[in-house]
Amino acid sequence: MPITVMTVMAVSSYRGTKQQIITEHQEEAAAVLLSNARLLQNRLNQIETELNETLLDPSLPHQELRNEMNSKRLVRQAFIIDSSNTFLYPLKEGEISERENDFIIEAEGMELASNLRARSSHSENRSIESHWYTWFMGDGINFISYRIEEGTVKGFLIERYALISQLINVLPVAQGTDESFRIQLTDARGDVLYQWGDYSVGETVEPLQEYSLKEPLGSWRLFYYHNPAINSETDLSAFSMIPVIALFTILMLLLAIYFYRENTREMRIARNQVSFVNQVSHELKTPLTNIRLYSELLQNLLTEPKEQAYLDVIVQEGSRLGRMINNVLTFSRGERGELKKNIEKTDINNLITETLNKFKPLLKEHAILYEFEEIELPLIETDRDMVEQILVNLIGNSIKYGRSGKYLGIRTEVDEKNCTILISDKGPGIGDSEKNNIFQPFYRIDNSLSQNSSGTGIGLSIARTLAVESGSILKLEKSTTGACFSLTIPIKEVNN
Repeated sequence: MPITVMTVMAVSSYRGTKQQIITEHQEEAAAVLLSNARLLQNRLNQIETELNETLLDPSLPHQELRNEMNSKRLVRQAFIIDSSNTFLYPLKEGEISERENDFIIEAEGMELASNLRARSSHSENRSIESHWYTWFMGDGINFISYRIEEGTVKGFLIERYALISQLINVLPVAQGTDESFRIQLTDARGDVLYQWGDYSVGETVEPLQEYSLKEPLGSWRLFYYHNPAINSETDLSAFSMIPVIALFTILMLLLAIYFYRENTREMRIARNQVSFVNQVSHELKTPLTNIRLYSELLQNLLTEPKEQAYLDVIVQEGSRLGRMINNVLTFSRGERGELKKNIEKTDINNLITETLNKFKPLLKEHAILYEFEEIELPLIETDRDMVEQILVNLIGNSIKYGRSGKYLGIRTEVDEKNCTILISDKGPGIGDSEKNNIFQPFYRIDNSLSQNSSGTGIGLSIARTLAVESGSILKLEKSTTGACFSLTIPIKEVNN
């Protein structure tokens, strides 16, 4: 899990850093495109100013006007249209060049004069000002710069390639040594008019940023292509984390091996201890049985209170020792898979009462108040001995660890399918962090109660194993005070 978390964090950090770098490149690209767009717009404004300063007087001889316009590299055709939308220059009659004639035919066909006047009428400033007008004619877009003076339209059809040449002259030089980017200026058809930067752009490469120019160049766009190879530093920084992750992985594996070996060693020692105790327990059962038998005989023969008190201690400790021996032997049989079931008709109420009677001396010794809420139960087919040993272990744990609460409660619940026995105390309870471990063999809660109480840590493990073997369910219930265990036994009704 730590290795996974560290790897996820590394990948997340790498992705975050990479995205941050991409965002920075996008912002930088947007700034670069905006800066170049302003260069183009400033040059266009200069061209507009130069055209406005050009004298376009209809009173001058046409040949003089023609010669003047021919000297302007940017001007393809000048024109003057009066308020009645009649061409004052060039004139249809008289000497007219083929280019002038083609322009008049094209202009009249598209109602150029009306379009120019309509466009300028939207302007809030009624003083003389220049405007731009664009339309497609021939092999591409055409630009017209014009102004209206006292109802007369004076304008220039711009030589497109001369305009493009003057505009791209303000852009950076096309040749260079920077392979991190390429910027392209395209026209309305998407054809590249100009580009700079040495990054080679393939057909499938998407631009990092794009920018649409303002009118009259509204159909032109600037594209910024970024070379992803410059992110190699980020990629290298991600790869540089691999040795760290590898080192951390090795460290975690070594720690895992160490803890596994320690845990295995402790389990092996515990099994050896249980094996030894198991062998000893078999040897102890016969003399212990004799001790308990003769102790009970003496209880019937001796009548002195002092003698009876001594015998009660012997019988009580003998019973406790017997329960410990039974636990060890049951655990050993469970480990070897030798547990055998003996299903019989069982009176649960009677079984609980008999089990409680075994603990009465111990309950009295610790001044523990016990309650058994008995309700009517059907006979249940189950392994009586297994259920009894589960109850013995649960009641014994409540007395051992929950005696500070001075209370032991046992109650039963029944429905159509199950009979449930609930055993609770008012002791310190079991913490949430311990709930998943208490049924593990040899596990003991690390607190003052467990340190002051003897035990092997197999009681609840045995109880869980016996519950599973008998077809029952043993679990720790939620409790606001102390600990509460429930044993749920399936009901199989028995006919008397």
